[in-house]
Amino acid sequence: EFPLAPVSIMLTKHALGALRKGLLSKEIKKANSVMSVLNDFYLGCFNEFYTRWREGGKTMIDSGFFNKEIESYVLRGRNTSSILAKAAQSLGGAELTKRPSKNKGKKGGVGTAVELDFSDY
Repeated sequence: EFPLAPVSIMLTKHALGALRKGLLSKEIKKANSVMSVLNDFYLGCFNEFYTRWREGGKTMIDSGFFNKEIESYVLRGRNTSSILAKAAQSLGGAELTKRPSKNKGKKGGVGTAVELDFSDY
C-alpha cells in the first residue's frame, strides 16, 4: 500500500523535471504535442513506480529511499524511451503520442503547436 495522492504529486514533479531538462524534446517534436508526450511519460513513470513497489515488496518505511531511486531513474536521460514504452505497455500496446488533430491549421485550436519556456522555473 502507498499513499496515492502524494505519489501522484511526486511523479508529476519528476515528469515536469524531465520536461525542463529537455529529456522529452525528441518525442515532443515527433508528436508535435507537449501535453500528450508529458501525459504518456507520466503514465510510464507511474507504471515504473508501481512495478518496482510491488515487485520489491516495498512498504511505507522504504518510501523516502524509494522516491530518490525513482527520481534518479526518471531523470536519467537514457531511460526516457523505456519509460514511454512502459506507458504503451500499460495501455495494452496502444500507440502513444499520436493524437489526431481536429483543427489543423486554425489558430488557437486543438493541434496548435505551443512553445513552452521553463527557463524561469
